[in-house]
Amino acid sequence: MAALTRLVFDAERTLFNETVGSASSSIAITPHSLAARHWHEGVPSPLQLEMAIDDVETALMKGRLAHAARGALTTTEPLLISLPGLNTARRCLGRNEVELLFEHLASAAFAGHQPMASVAPTRGPPAAALLILRECMHHLGFETISAR
Repeated sequence: MAALTRLVFDAERTLFNETVGSASSSIAITPHSLAARHWHEGVPSPLQLEMAIDDVETALMKGRLAHAARGALTTTEPLLISLPGLNTARRCLGRNEVELLFEHLASAAFAGHQPMASVAPTRGPPAAALLILRECMHHLGFETISAR
């Protein structure tokens, strides 16, 4: 059975709780803290987006979470289960699909506004949640995320 880890946002941290066993780890960043620090409202600028990525990468390093084959994430977080793919009957996204959603956010940042056809969140905590998810999947080795 592949490893399964529940992703949870609390008031101060992003938590990774293994659903089998009792192992848990976390990073000291949340979608709300990230959005409040880097973009209060509206679509982030490219510089704000890059600084937010740096903050997540720094939190990952401080959390001493090394890249490994970690299997799958699961979540019930509203900021994540509203993402296209998690809000459908399939309720699952692979790392490449998360990357494509993030590219929509990056495109909005470079355009300076939310494109009319954007499928990904481009503002506030929902955009920050997508950024955190993307960085965690990329740097920690999670292959998929599902809404459960």
